Amino acid sequence: MTEILEKALMIGFGITILLFFLSIASPFFKLIENYKFDSDLKKNLMCISIINSGINDTIDNPSLNFSVVIELPDNFSILASGNEIKYSFVLNNVESIYNYEFVYEFSSFSFNKPGSYILKIYIITEMIYLNFI
Repeated sequence: MTEILEKALMIGFGITILLFFLSIASPFFKLIENYKFDSDLKKNLMCISIINSGINDTIDNPSLNFSVVIELPDNFSILASGNEIKYSFVLNNVESIYNYEFVYEFSSFSFNKPGSYILKIYIITEMIYLNFI
């Protein structure tokens, strides 16, 4: 009878310790989940920053072409028309849209294929061209 009582107490104590550990560790699990979201957001914002800096460099120096290797993430799309460029992406079922206006106009352009590309930006007769090769 005492063996059963000892086993029951040990199991109860083990469950209590496990619940205590999980209650202390649960905020850290949320941090890990948020880290993945922040990492994906940083990738998307980095792509936007690279493309915008390339456009600005090309506008500042139209005789030089801008070229860089860029990794486009999933659910990332670019739409350029008029003098505006629009970036949109979906993270955790939330769509984010960023619009930027520039001095020069863009040739009509739409791109939404993830992967690694060479981005070439150049200006011909005051029109900005984006090419993903």
